[in-house]
Amino acid sequence: MVEKEIYYKKNNPLRISQGDLLTNVKIPILKKELDIVISPYLIVLSQDCDLNQDFDAHNQIKTINFDESNKKISSFYNKMIPSIVVVPAYPADNLREGTHLNFLDLEMTKIGKEKDTRWKILIQNETPRYHYLGGSENLDIINLALDFKRYYTLSREYLYSVFPECYFLSLKELYREDLSHRFFNFQSRIGLP
Repeated sequence: MVEKEIYYKKNNPLRISQGDLLTNVKIPILKKELDIVISPYLIVLSQDCDLNQDFDAHNQIKTINFDESNKKISSFYNKMIPSIVVVPAYPADNLREGTHLNFLDLEMTKIGKEKDTRWKILIQNETPRYHYLGGSENLDIINLALDFKRYYTLSREYLYSVFPECYFLSLKELYREDLSHRFFNFQSRIGLP
């Protein structure tokens, strides 16, 4: 395991932040029927400014006198977000072997062997579709890899209800910004037929 604890920090958070690493979150998946799967790791990718405004608005609206003008009340609702973008973080070895989606009965393409050039390029974060985060024995986190084609939105209320028991670590600001830029660059690419 590569020691990369510089990526992570342990917070005592009151609110969900961009770059938070959550564990064992239940995600509804629609296959033939609605199914619930548990993701070992999820990383929050919604913009931190939106998450902060949402958190503040939810706290401030609790103190509002509803006899006040609708304009003031709507300014709070205008800052609230209904859902939060998350990306599963898979054990890196499972992604490399193509087994990271076995829980969905999907077998994916192998990316190569550990010493293969394709894998080396991926772990250097030079493959636009994937993002690699090295693990840390000190923080009890394994090597993780994200596949930017796999992302979800979860309701804000649900994520806050499980947040206290699911919060694990946070990416340091510099690394969360890099991850955010890479994710949204991948999502905004222009696809060619």
